[in-house]
Amino acid sequence: MNCPWHDFSDPSLFVQSMTHSSFLHENADHEVSLDNQRLEFLGDSVLGLIITKKLMRVHKKLAEGQLSKLRSYIVNESSLFVFARTLKLDEYLYLGKGERKLVLSKPSLMADAFEALIGAIYLDANLKAAEDFVISAIESTGRDYFSLDNLTHFDPKTKLQEYCLKKYQEPPTYLSYEVDGDKQKEYVVTLVIDNHELVSTKMNSKKKAQAYLADICLSQNLLNITKA
Repeated sequence: MNCPWHDFSDPSLFVQSMTHSSFLHENADHEVSLDNQRLEFLGDSVLGLIITKKLMRVHKKLAEGQLSKLRSYIVNESSLFVFARTLKLDEYLYLGKGERKLVLSKPSLMADAFEALIGAIYLDANLKAAEDFVISAIESTGRDYFSLDNLTHFDPKTKLQEYCLKKYQEPPTYLSYEVDGDKQKEYVVTLVIDNHELVSTKMNSKKKAQAYLADICLSQNLLNITKA
């Protein structure tokens, strides 16, 4: 499998970055023996540096607190999912059968793979190559993620509720149930609008999960698949 965004000297790094642990559990003979978690760990740090450098170049007089808020907005899971979705990264992922069914409704899968790919490019080449990939991926969305307008990003739950009340005359619903996590209780939360289950996530906070799902719904235009 060839990577369309970077010419890997070591192609196994690309394969590893796209390999989820669920796939390895089902395919012991896969061409790489490691999943993408370590590359994701590295990519997370590299991404933070890249975005920090870009923000400091774009906003030369912006205070540290505002730079931090903008960086958090760009590197949060919902934004990373948008970047990965724009690149159609799901078409390259090695996923187990169960995870494959959830790839577009479980944003963490693609967000994690995006970070893993950053880590792989960094290891294969250098920081400049990783930076070129990240900035190109962000620009390909057609949205200015580095704009100061994002500092006043409207609360996604409120914005989504206002939209739904206007269009459907009823608010969105967040269905949830409790599951056992690795160290604590977690909640699987599903966003339902106009009787459509649009997207789900699993977090240790219902409130954070609801805000996250509302943001995903708005940023990915998932409302377009509901009935008019």
